[in-house]
Amino acid sequence: MTVHRATWMGVFLLIAAGRTANGQSMVDHRWDHWYWGENNGWHFVNDTVVTLPGSPLPLTFKSVAMSDPSSGDLLFYGDLVTLWNADHQPLANNVGSFSSIGGSPQVVTLSAEPDKHILIFFAESNGPPSAGLWSATVDMDLANGLGDVIAPAALFAPERGLKWTPIPAITTDTTWILANEPATGSYYAYPWTVNGPGQAVLSLQGAEPTGNSHLMKVDRSGSRVAANTQYDQRLDLFRFDRTSGLLTDTLTVWMADIVGITGIEFAPSGTVLYVAVNYSITPRITDVLQFDLSLWNHAAVNTSRRSVADSLPEEQPVGKLQLGPDDRIYVARGHMDSTHLAVIMAPEALGTACDYRPNAIPLSGGRTIAFDVLNLPTLHWPIPSNGVGQVETGNTDRSHLVAWPNPAADGLNIALPRSSGPGSTIHLFDVVGSLKRSFEIGNDQTLFIPRGDLCDGFYTLHLLLAEGQHSATTIVFGPSP
Repeated sequence: MTVHRATWMGVFLLIAAGRTANGQSMVDHRWDHWYWGENNGWHFVNDTVVTLPGSPLPLTFKSVAMSDPSSGDLLFYGDLVTLWNADHQPLANNVGSFSSIGGSPQVVTLSAEPDKHILIFFAESNGPPSAGLWSATVDMDLANGLGDVIAPAALFAPERGLKWTPIPAITTDTTWILANEPATGSYYAYPWTVNGPGQAVLSLQGAEPTGNSHLMKVDRSGSRVAANTQYDQRLDLFRFDRTSGLLTDTLTVWMADIVGITGIEFAPSGTVLYVAVNYSITPRITDVLQFDLSLWNHAAVNTSRRSVADSLPEEQPVGKLQLGPDDRIYVARGHMDSTHLAVIMAPEALGTACDYRPNAIPLSGGRTIAFDVLNLPTLHWPIPSNGVGQVETGNTDRSHLVAWPNPAADGLNIALPRSSGPGSTIHLFDVVGSLKRSFEIGNDQTLFIPRGDLCDGFYTLHLLLAEGQHSATTIVFGPSP
């Protein structure tokens, strides 16, 4: 069986299949490699960040890097004016000249064509003739395996994509490209296959135009989306249906005392949200706020707000937030002379128990990062079937269930809240509320639920504690990858 995974290496998203040899799966290293920022390359090994040797890449905001899915070796990198191959030679065709790129480019690689990598980026109106989302494809079968661009970049979503993100559909051959239309505030979802983008679905009808910021994040399950708005104090949250491409259940977060949002990130479960904010610009006073999304309603979410980081002086603003393959959230701090990253060590834990550490990761000698550079997509899809990056969830003071992989093919791992124990039960219901399974809880903090004969579709896990408290989460069973 081919292993399907995704990870982050630089400023891109990869959704692809690992190669097979003699019918056996190859190890897929995309999960633990990052190339990002200026000359920063990382490899995650057993909760340790190791600097990648030979990664002197001049990657800054609005650049892209791509690595081999089997070995982690660099394939190509660039700034969308020029792309270079692993030998640091410019690709013969290249993408073309785009003088004004908004946000970070990303790469979508479909499982059916693992050697073709689709670069997708938003070009602003003062750049190419038409503003909107553009795409170009790098084929690694060209140029004797060094890769080249198949054709010049093409516009596929005119006047859309100021905010956008890829989200895998339920079917493994399709990726949704969810894009915002700034003039109306509407959202459109483009189903992308090996044939290119299909007809866009009106995902959500907008009521008013949106602002200029490019902040949009999706949680690891692909079912929750966060995007900032034209108001500096407002963040909109949505549920996303990976079958239909529709956004539903809009929930608005208001932060009346701030002057701007600089970063957004979900905890691995999607039930905790972190937002980097500015309280003022001169002097710059910043913070990282936490919101509990376990109850999806306006009052519960807005009243759950907590500050988890100390306010920082002007020379150390908080910027982009990025979930890592080790389930920690990495936080860009400072301007170009910043030599450290902050880390949220246990993002599932509420309040200061999340363990925000302001100078946790020193960058290697001579390497720096701007506060806006750590701007990667967040969708790790699918979650590794062996639980890589999930072990720590059993060691935090959770207040809710955590399930992985989700969606699942053969079964689910469940991490239970600390408050669970003998006398607690888990019930599994289908979409019409029929009880399908029940499990008695002992002293274990983790539980495996086999799929058995359950059909593809959505289910609800309901935990009833001995003291009467409830916790619930939605899970999906799908076909084997």
